[in-house]
Amino acid sequence: MQQPPSEILSIQKFVFLLDEFHYEQFVSNLRNIKAGLPLKLTEAIRKSLPAFDSPDALCKKIYGGYSEDQRKSFNQLSYHTIKLSYYLAWNYPGYLLPTVQWIQKAVNEGNFERANQVANFLWSTAERVEDYQTQIIALKFLSQQAFLMKDFNTGVKLDRTLTKVCETEMSLNNLISALRELIQLSLSGKKVDINKKKDFFHSHFKHPSPSLRIYSKYAILYLTYYFDPTEFSEAPILTLILDIEKELANNSFVIFPFLFDLTGSFNFLKLNSASADLENKEYRKELREFSHHYQEVEFWKSYLNLPKLFVIAIKATHYISKYHYYLSRKNYQQIIEHEITDLKNLIKECEELLANNHWDKHYRVDLMSIKMLYGGLLILLGGDNIKKGINQLEFLLTSYQQMNLAGSTDSIFLCLMSGYFSLKQYDKCSHTYTRYYKATSKTEVYEMNDLNIQSYYYLSQWLVSNRDQYLGKLRANHKRIVDNSSEKNSAHALEELMDYLHINASTKSV
Repeated sequence: MQQPPSEILSIQKFVFLLDEFHYEQFVSNLRNIKAGLPLKLTEAIRKSLPAFDSPDALCKKIYGGYSEDQRKSFNQLSYHTIKLSYYLAWNYPGYLLPTVQWIQKAVNEGNFERANQVANFLWSTAERVEDYQTQIIALKFLSQQAFLMKDFNTGVKLDRTLTKVCETEMSLNNLISALRELIQLSLSGKKVDINKKKDFFHSHFKHPSPSLRIYSKYAILYLTYYFDPTEFSEAPILTLILDIEKELANNSFVIFPFLFDLTGSFNFLKLNSASADLENKEYRKELREFSHHYQEVEFWKSYLNLPKLFVIAIKATHYISKYHYYLSRKNYQQIIEHEITDLKNLIKECEELLANNHWDKHYRVDLMSIKMLYGGLLILLGGDNIKKGINQLEFLLTSYQQMNLAGSTDSIFLCLMSGYFSLKQYDKCSHTYTRYYKATSKTEVYEMNDLNIQSYYYLSQWLVSNRDQYLGKLRANHKRIVDNSSEKNSAHALEELMDYLHINASTKSV
């Protein structure tokens, strides 16, 4: 066996440990994301195996020399290339495990020295990416070997390290289980002490393990979004979002259990924060990156693609909020002309998600959400699609009447009210308004949706009866929307609709 250099870099160990399948997956992703230098480095390392170049020799292969500046660039490249192993961490978190079989085979064939070297590579690499299961296997081998060879001091030290790794893995499992238990309890209708659980997650914020820090912070973000939504727009949460974002960027190689898409779930929560604005160029860029993300996570091919549903929901909610008041205008198609292609693509994506007939058993609530978005988008597309969208939503309300629609009820009725209003079916507006208040009498609704639904009702009743009482209520509603500092666009849209109908709003938005 060739004598290895005195220093073997982490990136060299990583590339060495990849079997052919995982190596091809890694370099294929580097090509897909056009990571030219990381690809050049990876291929240079692989080509030299089983030998290892010295760091200077490897630097020269990549940059043509090893001056101080070139070595600095090389060190940054080495670290960056390991960070790009996120693709394996997401899709093949057990990518190091095939090496375990190789080690066992090598020992059984008498190739002790090589097996020992590879086991140490495996341990250090698994430690770097926080692959706890592989760390445990490597440490058990090295510890038992030490005792077989009467090196008791080393064996005891390795056992202590093994215990610590097992404890860290158990701590991560406890964090995951605690959040899942809270979700299960909330769905069963039982009272949950969120603050006590938040304290538990907060206690891991400064843990030395990135995976524990990231998950504990994510858990707080998740709990706030779903259990304390009024706090989600507060400064501490916005700071937490930036913190998690930084942690994920710096530790993109860290492994979570298979089928975890923590990055996707975090992106959904982040893009629904108070700072989210689809009109903002940077926000649209982040949304495109999120769309690219769910295409990179391969396991969604076997399940309902929840990140894809999240993106549809974000965009559909934005478009409905922005355009529903314009739906009854004669020039509506001109108003939405720049969004028509995207609206049609979103509708197509909904149809693709709904085409799978095997998901109703496991994803009934999610499918209900997709059908709601599908109906709303059809209405928003205008023309003949309005009736089709209305029929979809009416069928949804009938089909799922035994389920708790609390989170979507107001959105469904807002789409119905805008659709019926645009078709001048004012009697349907009145009937729908009555159904809405009956359906939501015991549930909380989003205030702005509630105000918009009321506005459609007052408008329709005024157009039918010409009674001033409805104008008074409409103007009071308009003022409430104006007074909501985060809803200036909604206030302006309502004003334009009132102007279009020759109704003077007593309070203009600024």
